[in-house]
Amino acid sequence: MSKRLTLDEAFTPATSSSAEEAKPHILEQKENNLQIKQTSNQVSNHASKQAIGVARKEITIRLRQENWDRLERTAMNRKLNRLEPYSKQDIMEVALMDWLERNSE
Repeated sequence: MSKRLTLDEAFTPATSSSAEEAKPHILEQKENNLQIKQTSNQVSNHASKQAIGVARKEITIRLRQENWDRLERTAMNRKLNRLEPYSKQDIMEVALMDWLERNSE
């Protein structure tokens, strides 16, 4: 268990010995941030790889506000949980493919 500090101790400038102790902690934070960025890049790269070689046609659609809100919320939650598909575009494409499979002749 670490020593409890008073407010004065907590807000006084660090001495050289505690600054040296803080360096490993700062390095750990940088390593953690680097790992998070690498993971984020891997997810982005995965999405990019899916789109490579796939020609996409741009369309414009209008949605009711409640459907747009649900789509945005779902996309954000899926992105935070790193679940594919997580972009609004990809979610809509999967939903359309499902609908077309069920309703095509």
